[in-house]
Amino acid sequence: MKSVTYKPTNKETYRREILGLRKVLSDTNYVSSIDDGYAHFINEMHMALIGNRRITEKMEKAIRRIIRFYKKKKYNQNSPQSEAILLKLQKLRSMIDKCGYTENYIADRKFLVDSFINQVKAKGGLSKKQFIYANNLHKQFKKKIDKRQNNS
Repeated sequence: MKSVTYKPTNKETYRREILGLRKVLSDTNYVSSIDDGYAHFINEMHMALIGNRRITEKMEKAIRRIIRFYKKKKYNQNSPQSEAILLKLQKLRSMIDKCGYTENYIADRKFLVDSFINQVKAKGGLSKKQFIYANNLHKQFKKKIDKRQNNS
């Protein structure tokens, strides 16, 4: 007769992760704001946990990352720092039209600044290099606007 060893279920082993993913999935504003494919992935990870599927190390990391990014976004969403960054980026975006660059250049810079704005909304901030680049754009646009006003 074989001895049977007790193997805990996913519900016992990953209790906190299941609760974390449920919190993420129950936030309809957050789920509707993310990509459909990513929302589907979150749902699949939740189903794997409650369905007692084998959870790999890669899946565990992904689940923890989902929960960590959700918490970070919820914390940074109303952060005064991210609001200040958004205001500065909006100002930078409005400066682009006043510079008198070509249409292609304007469209390219607007796309770039919009991607910065989307990142601040999604992650609460920018990387150091993005901050430096945004500051350089601001200096460039300010110089160009001043030059155009002096020539007028």
